[in-house]
Amino acid sequence: MHATTRIVSLVGATLLASGAHAAVNGVIWRGVNPNLPPSANDPAYASLARYTFDLILSGDSGTQIRGVNMGDADDPSSSHLGLWTNGSVYNHFFGSDVRSPSFEHVFPHIALDTFVALGSTVPGPAISFAAPADLNADGVNDRVLRAHWFSDAGAALDANGELRILRVTVGYDPSYNPFLWNTGYLGT
Repeated sequence: MHATTRIVSLVGATLLASGAHAAVNGVIWRGVNPNLPPSANDPAYASLARYTFDLILSGDSGTQIRGVNMGDADDPSSSHLGLWTNGSVYNHFFGSDVRSPSFEHVFPHIALDTFVALGSTVPGPAISFAAPADLNADGVNDRVLRAHWFSDAGAALDANGELRILRVTVGYDPSYNPFLWNTGYLGT
């Protein structure tokens, strides 16, 4: 009995020590409702019901993040990492793989664009891709979004311990309910 107690105590101490040093402890999917009508510039996507989400790292406030690994578009077999969906991913024709705020006042649908980020401030840190990015997916033939990005400037988790790393908009046929179990999915 005494030996068992000692093992449990050592395991408990290890978990507390790693927990105390863990800067990032999870991710949050946060729904975004830009309240925009369908874009007339993209008739195929305009006929779909849209759902926009931010993917946010959570952890200790002030933690510096310099890069995110979500796989390599040119070498998918090198990593299992990626973002999987069976929806059609939206990319605005004036948008890019990183946020394009300069056009948002003229083309408000850029707010629905799919892009990577390190933080939510405008302008954010300059982002470079360490591996080719693929932020397009049609939900049928291509179901995985991949990217590996970094910033020399880095970004810090805010006072709430949060840092946005990605915005993604997916579309489904209006009769399709992506919130029913085992129908629509967006995740890792």
